[in-house]
Amino acid sequence: MKPAFLYLFLLGTLLSISSCLDDPEAIAWRKANEDFMQSLGNSSEYKPLEFNDSVLYGDETYNYLDHPLSGIYYKTLVQGHGAVPLVGQRVEVAYEGRLYDGTVFDSGSRTTLVGSGVISGWSEVLYRIPQGSTWEVAIPYYLGYGETKYGSIPAYSCLIFTMELVSILED
Repeated sequence: MKPAFLYLFLLGTLLSISSCLDDPEAIAWRKANEDFMQSLGNSSEYKPLEFNDSVLYGDETYNYLDHPLSGIYYKTLVQGHGAVPLVGQRVEVAYEGRLYDGTVFDSGSRTTLVGSGVISGWSEVLYRIPQGSTWEVAIPYYLGYGETKYGSIPAYSCLIFTMELVSILED
């Protein structure tokens, strides 16, 4: 009996996934998000995140063109001059998250470990942003919640965050 339930569950899962792929609204949403992210690449306001890797590596001669880009774009709203956190350090971040169309889905303050417990896009930003900085970052869907709806966030959503690295916390 148990294998029959497993097969039914797998069949239902496959049907629900394939129905999303054929949904015109989901296809249009994904395209609009991809177009938005592409427009940031053509913008003079936003830079690929790797532009700031000279901070991460402590090397002013670091050339981001020699390294693959993650797909995250950012612009500096406030330039902080504090330390850049290391993976495993606890940090306090004030943030607001919204979709490309301006819909706010979350805001507040959060304490987290750099490199864990957050979406991949946040991890990449947190070990590059200097303390005291406020950045607006655009995270592509594949470094956010991916192809899955998460709460009020539709599948394939790029995520726009205004993030301030308030402090690096001592243990």
